[in-house]
Amino acid sequence: MPIVVVCCALTSCASSPDPASAPAVESASPSPTRTAPESPRSPQIPGPCTGEATAGIEDTIRSQQAEFAQGDFAGARAFASDGFQSTVDAQQFQQIIEAQYDFLLEDPGLEFRECEQIDDLAQMVVRVDASIDLRYRVIRQSEGWRIDGATLAEATPDVEV
Repeated sequence: MPIVVVCCALTSCASSPDPASAPAVESASPSPTRTAPESPRSPQIPGPCTGEATAGIEDTIRSQQAEFAQGDFAGARAFASDGFQSTVDAQQFQQIIEAQYDFLLEDPGLEFRECEQIDDLAQMVVRVDASIDLRYRVIRQSEGWRIDGATLAEATPDVEV
């Protein structure tokens, strides 16, 4: 049974109360008040990861990779987010890694590339063995940054100028 991991974009949805259903508030001021027109909520735009986030994310990915290199799938799964762990059991996790990400089992070289963040969500591209780019989706939880998924990303060639 194939398992598909879908990574969400780094945007957040917010629901705002309907202004028409809000209770009327009378002004204590005798002067007339003017209401500014409501502007639509602008979506959050990802920015570069903070230094602290970058260090934490890199540490999490390196730690998971060390567990893969030891063949410890349970240890590697411990670096996954709570949400991931609640939907993918240990056996499924091992099957996914062995079937689709077996290149992670040989302790490959990792090169950390771009990282974008919105609050407690981030995406980091990691070049594996100088040829494969993985886009990690990570979430900051109480125990630190945890991996919520990884997908193959189109490798971008290095260009020397």
